[in-house]
Amino acid sequence: MGIAGESTKRVSSPGGVDPTGATREENVITMVKKLFAIAFAAVMAVGIVGCACSSTSSSSASGSSTASSAAASSAASSAASSSSASAESSSAAPSASSASIGTPNPWSDVASAEDAAQGAGLKSFSVPDAGVKLSVGELGDWTFQCMDGMAQAKNAAGDVGITIRKAVYAGDGDISGDYNTYEAEWPLTLKGLTVNCSGHSEDAANKVLWVRGDDAYCILADGAGLNPDDINSLINAIQ
Repeated sequence: MGIAGESTKRVSSPGGVDPTGATREENVITMVKKLFAIAFAAVMAVGIVGCACSSTSSSSASGSSTASSAAASSAASSAASSSSASAESSSAAPSASSASIGTPNPWSDVASAEDAAQGAGLKSFSVPDAGVKLSVGELGDWTFQCMDGMAQAKNAAGDVGITIRKAVYAGDGDISGDYNTYEAEWPLTLKGLTVNCSGHSEDAANKVLWVRGDDAYCILADGAGLNPDDINSLINAIQ
């Protein structure tokens, strides 16, 4: 039985009790659980962030790889196109080269009129001497060529080129190879020999043709034409 006026005291147990009635050990355990939960949540958060970064890196790496593959493919295609173009160019080159070769020159250069006659298969070939004066100028030194069946001599009198040809007559007296159209054509008779003249005006011949025996002859004047005296001087020395 209590005594009136005496205060009552709560005696703590040896483990200690907090105001809620929990013991000190229970409070420590609760705190440890909370700390563990917080630590676990932090670890999970770090893991999630790491996965996200890894995913982003993988995507970037994949994009880079795709871009590299595309670039490599484009480079390979360009290389293939260049190779194809080079092959086509190489295959076209022989055709262009063949076209540029053309027909070989049938003429052979020789040292004299006698050599030209021999190379052409003719009995003889002679031309006027250097120094002969014509209305267009004085003859210089001759150069000689030959081909099968024809001999040729070239010279210049002033600004006019002079060419003389001789060939075996084969039914066509025009051995000139000159296919120009001239305004005038006329015959000229010299000591019983008739020659056919062509030029831009009569008595100024650029082409003279004649046949004597088994041979056909030609005189070509490149430039001003030859007058009858010029033609006579040349023909008298041509054999």
